[in-house]
Amino acid sequence: MFVSLHGNFQICVGVGTTAWARNYTQLVEVIMEMYNEQFLNDSLKKLADWQSQAYEPVRKMGESAASAYEKYVKLSYAALGDVVDFYVDQAHLMSTTTDVKAFYENQQTAMSQFNSTMSARAGEFVDLASDLQHEAKEAVSNTMKQAQTAASPAKKPTAKAAAK
Repeated sequence: MFVSLHGNFQICVGVGTTAWARNYTQLVEVIMEMYNEQFLNDSLKKLADWQSQAYEPVRKMGESAASAYEKYVKLSYAALGDVVDFYVDQAHLMSTTTDVKAFYENQQTAMSQFNSTMSARAGEFVDLASDLQHEAKEAVSNTMKQAQTAASPAKKPTAKAAAK
């Protein structure tokens, strides 16, 4: 049985150990001629460069996502801290006020302050969301521009431009 590889080169399979070893050695020599070390190194370098270029937008988006997550968590903790402070103040208000009218007035003041604080926190969440949306649009736009630049062939200068 003959198997044809790389043009007219043929390997005899199943004839005997000596023929197999000789043909295997010839196959290795042909492969080594086809793919020398420099070719493989250049190919691997090109592959690594391509992978790093392709991964760069993903890395940037990951960095942006991590930053956004950090901001969101810190803002959430701040809002939660405001809620805890409000409830602690309410507990102190109940235990320190003896007059019912003063209690309701103090409670109304505390509720008004809490509402304004939560409204400000909600505004911060909206700002964070709009910042993230802007960053995402910018990242996608930059990635698309890079892809279009990489995909478009380099324009050759015209005869007039070359003459200048």
